[in-house]
Amino acid sequence: MLREVTAAVASLAMLIGLGAFPLCGAASAQGPTPVESTQAASVEPIADADAGSGSTQNDGAAGTSVSSSSGNATLTLSRNAVGNVDSTAPLQLVFDVRTNPGDVYTITVPESIANGTGVYTIGDSDPISASTGIVTSTTDDANHTKTFTYRFDSVASVAVNINFTLHNNYNAQPTPIEGIGTSIKSITWTYAGQQLDPVDFTQVIMPVMNPQAVTRVLPSSSTYKAIYANQDYAYQFSVGETDGIDGSADYATGQVNSAVNYGTTIRVPVPRYFTLDESATAARNGFSDETTITQPGGASSDIVITVPKGSGRQYWQNAEPYYFVGQFKTTPPLAGEKLVANGPAVVTQTIVDPQGQERTLTARAPAWTEYLRSGDGLVPCPSGSSECLVLSINGNNKGEKTANNLLLDPARKVPR
Repeated sequence: MLREVTAAVASLAMLIGLGAFPLCGAASAQGPTPVESTQAASVEPIADADAGSGSTQNDGAAGTSVSSSSGNATLTLSRNAVGNVDSTAPLQLVFDVRTNPGDVYTITVPESIANGTGVYTIGDSDPISASTGIVTSTTDDANHTKTFTYRFDSVASVAVNINFTLHNNYNAQPTPIEGIGTSIKSITWTYAGQQLDPVDFTQVIMPVMNPQAVTRVLPSSSTYKAIYANQDYAYQFSVGETDGIDGSADYATGQVNSAVNYGTTIRVPVPRYFTLDESATAARNGFSDETTITQPGGASSDIVITVPKGSGRQYWQNAEPYYFVGQFKTTPPLAGEKLVANGPAVVTQTIVDPQGQERTLTARAPAWTEYLRSGDGLVPCPSGSSECLVLSINGNNKGEKTANNLLLDPARKVPR
């Protein structure tokens, strides 16, 4: 958006002739020259930097604007909060000023985070016409800011936007983000080298976890409710974690989200008799980071998923859930048996807030439930089906499919 109202040529010439303004040469153009108004502008001198200035900080919804005014200039941010908040409105910074020749303003905007993308990216300023002045920008990598400098050469009313791109939970982020939680960001600005009241806003980066109960995927529990003892099966466990860059539940990862992971431990109580095959589990997951899945106490004890700082996956990396491969080692029951783990799966994650303090997030999933068939000699695959003939050990169809002991007689159909 670009709005300028310049003084009529005759009026301006008269003012210059009276010595009201020094005659300044026009700076190089940035963008097209706007349409000029035929109505003379009402020109007032800029007040002292500390006179008539003030910042309006609005409480309430994240869509509420916040502004700071000084003399002939106002700086307005369209939202007072960004990130994991209840708003999807665009973010825009509007600089509205009535200028005099020789006026110089600077506006310095902080980056969202120090080490990557974060909640927003600072874009460019709208240009101003060559007859009015010039705008330049510089990026300070050490202080993680971007500064816009506006130099005016004429009398005009100007309103320009500084544009932002807001990101969502899909975008690639550092592993992990520096400063997870709530922080106050300050947009500072100056006139003639003097600091004016800043425009402050809140940024919230807060991951959300929604872990799901362990489910059987091979063969699917929706196809076969009950299974046999002493035969290998594959299960999955999803953490369902967003990186908290926006306020939606979209783009949750099956694994721990590496963007917010400063170290996570997941304890999954298992139904009685379950024994994890650690090597087959590692092969099925195919981790490329430092994640491990173990069962330190052996049969019937908790499965422990250890995800060190920076490990995990982000949604854009097509993060699958965690997979467990194992079997229920026991004498087949005389009748069908329902087995329920003795507690929920618990995800315990460390994050580091903007003040450098460690915080702990905890989430729970319903207890793992499985059903064992009686030892009647039937097999868990329908006639002619190849679903259970092989167990895919490696994820994403990588590697060879290895035959396992799920089937004894694929021609026999299991009654449901």
